[in-house]
Amino acid sequence: SSPSSRRRLVLLARDQANSFLSFRQCRPFSTTRIITSPHRKVAVVGSGPSGCYTAKYLRTAWDKMGDGKNASNTIDIIERLPTPYGLVRFGVAPDHPEVKNVQNDFNSLFDHGDKGIQFLGNVQVGRDVSIDELRIRYDAVILATGCESDRRLGLPNEESLSGILS
Repeated sequence: SSPSSRRRLVLLARDQANSFLSFRQCRPFSTTRIITSPHRKVAVVGSGPSGCYTAKYLRTAWDKMGDGKNASNTIDIIERLPTPYGLVRFGVAPDHPEVKNVQNDFNSLFDHGDKGIQFLGNVQVGRDVSIDELRIRYDAVILATGCESDRRLGLPNEESLSGILS
């Protein structure tokens, strides 16, 4: 991933967090309930780059609004795997230290318990908890999951092409 694509990801996560907070009344996952409480509980499903950047910029936006010190504003990052960071941890070659340094940025999310960000690993949505249960427990549910496997391109003889990965 190039620096420009990482920058776009960071800006997208920041914009999503800011748009979520730009209204005092926000509609969560369902349009049937409106968040009016100043005490927010947010679930971020997925702890890869998109999930971690979303949590980071959501917390930053709360801090700018003056709500960052409110202990009842919490973000739970829910991950199917026992460890966080997704492709940053598992998909980046050791010879790309500039990308691996992003992990240090993400580590700071969980360094201090006073930030109200909690990692809940080894929890699979759909098996251990349903979307409906998350909607009941949280004011907003953000789905930031990645891909579990390759995707076929649908090319003729795709399976027999050597040296081509999709």
